[in-house]
Amino acid sequence: NENGITRVVVNLSPTDGEGQFGTATFVSDANTTTIEISVSPSSDAAQPIHIHSGVCTDVGPVLHSLQNVVKGSSITLIDSALTEIITHGALVNVHASYADASNYTACGQLPDELVASD
Repeated sequence: NENGITRVVVNLSPTDGEGQFGTATFVSDANTTTIEISVSPSSDAAQPIHIHSGVCTDVGPVLHSLQNVVKGSSITLIDSALTEIITHGALVNVHASYADASNYTACGQLPDELVASD
């Protein structure tokens, strides 16, 4: 937490079986959060990605839709502070494609609370 900016990096990996590995980097101030996604191997198909409530093994409803992952990356700005996003437990979930949306290729759990780093 530096100058009111919070930065959290969440590791993304397959919940089971094959999939993608990477990171979701959240950079947040009091009002907005930018989420930068990087996963590999990349896919030519647009991959839907969301912030859901719940945990990776028990995915809940969508809280925020993010910009599709295209060729392994995505950047989204949302009008919520990170503290708001993680209030009820949240995760980032990458879907294989629109045609294969029930196939999750990567998931990462957000922390339940933000701990100030010294």
